[in-house]
Amino acid sequence: MKLSTISGASTLFCILAQVKAFSIAPIQAPLPVPLPSPDPNQEFNFQCPDGKRFTKFELMQVVLGASEYMITNTSEDQYPLKYEYLEYDIHGELWYHIMKEGPEPHYFVIFNLDKQIAGLIRRTSVEDEDDILEPCGFM
Repeated sequence: MKLSTISGASTLFCILAQVKAFSIAPIQAPLPVPLPSPDPNQEFNFQCPDGKRFTKFELMQVVLGASEYMITNTSEDQYPLKYEYLEYDIHGELWYHIMKEGPEPHYFVIFNLDKQIAGLIRRTSVEDEDDILEPCGFM
């Protein structure tokens, strides 16, 4: 009887040791996959998760205005601001600018210094939490 108790205890120890070792191992997160960006030579529209749509023309108006403002603006706390959240498959530093001031949700166009549109995001603030950023899809 003592032998079966010792055997059972050692089996249990072996199982728990593996579980313990497994739970300590670091979890490796998958590398982020850059979001696709529209071809600047093609027409496109963006549609956000809430159904709101923006045309290439609307987005380019904001990008051109923001790019012009970047030449004369020396303040670091006004739009356009450097974008460092989601990755996009476009070269260069990314910037973002609000599409239109007003009540939430806010929509932001993301672009590079070559005035290429990388994407569009929808931002919603949640009380006492981080903002929720949702990428909008292009078509």
